Amino acid sequence: MRRRSTAPADHMAGPRGLEPEWAVEKYGSLTEHTEAERLRVPRFVSWGIVSIFCSLHIIGPTALGLFLCWALMCYRGANVVHFLEHWGHALVTKHADWIPRPMQSTVTGLVSTDLYTVGRSVVMCPAGPGLYTTTTATGPDEDPAVDTSPSSAADGGFFRYAFDDAGVSVVCRLCQWVDPGAVVLGFVFLMLLSLLYPSREWPLFARLFEAFHDIFDFRFVIDQSKFDPRKRYIFVAVPHGIIPLGSFMAIAFIRRFVPKLDARLGVASVLFRMPFLRQFFLWLGCVPACKANLTAVLQKPGGKVAIMSGGVAEIFLSCREREQIYLEKRKGFIRLALANNAEVVPVYIFGQTKFFDQLATNDSMLMRLSRRFAASLTCFWGRYFLPIPYPARVMCVVGDPINVGGLDLDPDHAVDGAHAAVCDAVRQIYAKHHVEAGYPDDDLEII
Repeated sequence: MRRRSTAPADHMAGPRGLEPEWAVEKYGSLTEHTEAERLRVPRFVSWGIVSIFCSLHIIGPTALGLFLCWALMCYRGANVVHFLEHWGHALVTKHADWIPRPMQSTVTGLVSTDLYTVGRSVVMCPAGPGLYTTTTATGPDEDPAVDTSPSSAADGGFFRYAFDDAGVSVVCRLCQWVDPGAVVLGFVFLMLLSLLYPSREWPLFARLFEAFHDIFDFRFVIDQSKFDPRKRYIFVAVPHGIIPLGSFMAIAFIRRFVPKLDARLGVASVLFRMPFLRQFFLWLGCVPACKANLTAVLQKPGGKVAIMSGGVAEIFLSCREREQIYLEKRKGFIRLALANNAEVVPVYIFGQTKFFDQLATNDSMLMRLSRRFAASLTCFWGRYFLPIPYPARVMCVVGDPINVGGLDLDPDHAVDGAHAAVCDAVRQIYAKHHVEAGYPDDDLEII
């Protein structure tokens, strides 16, 4: 992919009231400013950073979840196995008519052969020396003897039995040497430290996303003459995408080159209760996207906030083959703007949905669970079926501010009328720029 200017020159002409004074004096335009001052790193370094960043969204939660499940089974495995034994045999022996006829013989054989015993051994795999050691007594007055059969839990269970022949005994040795209780306590300590440690905005951290500008051909479109830094603005950015890399790139660009338009990004409140991710969003200067926090920011002189209005619902609309946004029922930001005398600014980030494919759909069980817990629970992949994003072109288009309080609307329908105006503005932005952004065949659908 060939390199381009960070932004086309025709979109950067006119008054430059959002740039630092020194940049206005030193450079003739915002285009010259960005070309001279932007961060330049080798492309392979940029791809490495973005791959690690996206991988953390899968590796971290998955590893923690699997470890906690493994530890739970190690300590409570006997109860789990007994439960499966009871209900598994009851299903086959008493309720065989519930099982499809072609599968009855297979299921019956599965629970009555060594495969079932192997499964019990996996669940019963001990986590430390002496756990789940089985004993046999040869008489009422004799000492019990330890059962040392290959499939026994005393010598590492199924893991030791399976891996010793292959010469790989790392897993089973860890099972005997590492006490998961201690490791779980270590995780709990780190989580508490992450949640309780005071963090604040780290300006240099946002520059990390400048490294993505080159590899995603990032461009930024804005008419600076339409903005007054002294006013209050609510930036409504769409679409969300699976991982909003375009939003983070836009934040890095604004804070570096048009800092007078800098806004606090509102993200899901649940992310501030998650260890490690909390630090990430605090370093970026984000705030929980609840009414109280957003109002507190807007009440400051010249307060500005940015929100991803689609939220979790829009994540499951993300698809590389079509462009859909969840905006038809999102009206909370209109009420927020009316209550705080703020103007609404529509922002469209082209390419935001082109980074990844995902397994879940808009009507899936994962979507319903995600909306229930206000956190995304989806399986996604990119290049080579890894969490490496596809090299999509990204263009952030900032529309003109809409004074929702100044619209000539019926007071009883002010929210609906202002919301319709925002939706129309989003459609106009898309119709005007989608060809230039590199997506001429995609049609926008607002749901």
